[in-house]
Amino acid sequence: MNPTDNSLRSAGRPAHPRRVTTLTLLYGGIILVQVVRPAVSALAPAPLRQALDAATWIPGSLFVAGIIVGLTWLYKAWARVPAPARQTYDGRHVEPGDAVVKLFIPLYGYYWIFVANVGLCGAIENHARRQYLARRAPSTLAMVACIVQVIPYVGLVLGPLFWLPFMIKVDLAQRELEG
Repeated sequence: MNPTDNSLRSAGRPAHPRRVTTLTLLYGGIILVQVVRPAVSALAPAPLRQALDAATWIPGSLFVAGIIVGLTWLYKAWARVPAPARQTYDGRHVEPGDAVVKLFIPLYGYYWIFVANVGLCGAIENHARRQYLARRAPSTLAMVACIVQVIPYVGLVLGPLFWLPFMIKVDLAQRELEG
């Protein structure tokens, strides 16, 4: 490699690294397919329309895949925060596994979704303060996404439209802190 070649940083990473995680891109792709599929089915030629209509497992599979990808992203987003900085705005320490597992506790999960996501923003800001940076995380967007998500039926339809921008903004904030 030419020593004057600026295509690689000294750490061996590309000069223009992807700014959002693969999981965020995958989640966005799942949402896109869920939105576009009905239109494609309606506008497709009859044989393709029949095939798409017969594949009734596709929407359910995409729904489950979206949940799995979203929860995996949440785990990894918390894991990207250094352990000493993993504190919510109110000082509660959260481990990556706890952030996800506690969402499955009946009724408590409705409370915990706020702690896990708004708290992630607090942890990111705490990490930024430790590096003497004034980076803000999207806590308002997290709060709105959580509120929308806990509203029956509304969360199923509109939730992903709020979670995707939240995921992107968190990825960008974490990328900035990672240098």
